[in-house]
Amino acid sequence: MNWIEAMLVIFRIVLLLSAAGGAAALILLALKPLTSRVFSAKWRYYIWIAVLAVMVLPLPFPHRAQTRIPSLPLPAPVLNEPVGTSVSQAKESDAVPISEDNADASFDWLKAAAIVWAAGMCVYFTCAAVSYARFTLGKKRASAPCNIDIALLRDAAKKAGVKKVPRVRVGASTDPPMLAGVLRPVIYLPDREIDGSLEMVLVHELTHYRRRDLIYKLATLIVNGIHWFNPLMYVVTANINEECEVSCDAEITRNMTDEEKKTYMNTILNLIHR
Repeated sequence: MNWIEAMLVIFRIVLLLSAAGGAAALILLALKPLTSRVFSAKWRYYIWIAVLAVMVLPLPFPHRAQTRIPSLPLPAPVLNEPVGTSVSQAKESDAVPISEDNADASFDWLKAAAIVWAAGMCVYFTCAAVSYARFTLGKKRASAPCNIDIALLRDAAKKAGVKKVPRVRVGASTDPPMLAGVLRPVIYLPDREIDGSLEMVLVHELTHYRRRDLIYKLATLIVNGIHWFNPLMYVVTANINEECEVSCDAEITRNMTDEEKKTYMNTILNLIHR
């Protein structure tokens, strides 16, 4: 099997998985008005993992049953035929010639589509890697280690349920606050006074850190790159990003008092407004 044939096999599997994942995504999108009232934000966030799994885990598809043609006895040779002439040779002139070019012509479009898919996937991942490298490098150069109050950071970590706190950096170009970096996460804070509670901002980012949301988003990016041709995958990515923030806010405010919820929401709204 050459590389073209191997790519065709993989492409056929990707097409099947993309169709199955798209169908699962359409079901979840159709049920979204119901699930938003019945299920929690956390459930609505993690249920999309099922769609991602369908689009990357190939299921055992049944093989096509090969039709066995029963062997038939050959007719007896005709006595008046010349010696050395068989029935197969006699009927050879009646056989329809099969051209290899005609047999492969119907598959040319599939080969072209597979090549376009592979090229598009390479472009997608290359752009994503370059964009991520430029983003992290720019953030690192435009920021500096933050000498944050240890007591404040300890209280925020306790409320977020985090034992090990990632590094915190501050920079003028960081707005709004964010958590970046999958292998070595860093919390970036703006070099200005935050309208609201800095502690709650830290709780928000530390909650993302505890839940490994960046790993979830990285997995989503990988699946999106494989199925870049499927428009439903971009809808799935948008819903995951939306439910990520909603479920994070819901988890943080679950045990807050009304006054704390008001302060937290005002802080988040001010950040969104900026």
